[in-house]
Amino acid sequence: GVTEHPELRDVVQQSPRDVLDQDHDPTDPLEDIGNPGHGTATGSVVVSPESGHVSGAAPRAVHMPIRAIRSVVRITQVSVAEAMDWAVDKGAHVISISLGGIFSFSLHRALRRAVEANVIVLAAAGNCVRLVVWPARYDDCIAVAAVNNADQPWKGSCRGAAVDVSAPGENVFRARIGDPAVGQGQGTSFAVALT
Repeated sequence: GVTEHPELRDVVQQSPRDVLDQDHDPTDPLEDIGNPGHGTATGSVVVSPESGHVSGAAPRAVHMPIRAIRSVVRITQVSVAEAMDWAVDKGAHVISISLGGIFSFSLHRALRRAVEANVIVLAAAGNCVRLVVWPARYDDCIAVAAVNNADQPWKGSCRGAAVDVSAPGENVFRARIGDPAVGQGQGTSFAVALT
C-alpha cells in the first residue's frame, strides 16, 4: 500500500485497490509488522515528479497502487496473484513487484496471464538469501538484482542464472515515513522500481 506523502502528491493514480480489505483504498496502515512505508518508498522511486526531492524513473507514468501484503517476505502468494489479476484487468502496462517468497501455482498462473496480455512483469530478485526468490525466479518474469554505485553486485542482492538485469539498489533516494521525509534505502525492491 501507499500513504499520503509529498513525493507522491501530484502523481496520477488509476484503479487503486486493497486486496486484503477488498476495497479501493490502498492506504498502508503503517503497522509495526511487515515493512511499513515500503510501497510509498518504492512508488516514489518509480513515479515521483521532478518537482520533489526524489525524481522517479517514470514521473509521467500513471500509478496503480495495490495493497496486497503486510510483509515483503511471502509465505503465501495468493494475495499477490490477486493483485496481479487486478492490474491486468484494469489495463496496466507494467507490473513492478518489490517482494518475494516461495513458489506458488496461483502466482505463476497470474504471471502467465499477465504476460499473455502483453504486460511487462518485473520483480525483485530478493535480499540476503542468495538464491533468487519467486516471482522473480519464474522464466516469465524479469528478475532484477541490485548493484552498488561502482556498478558491482550489491552485497545483499540475490544472484544467479535467474537474474535478467541489475539496477542501482544501494543508497537509493526515496520517500520515507517520518522526518526527514526523504532518505536512502537499499535492496532489490528499489532496483526493480528503478527498472
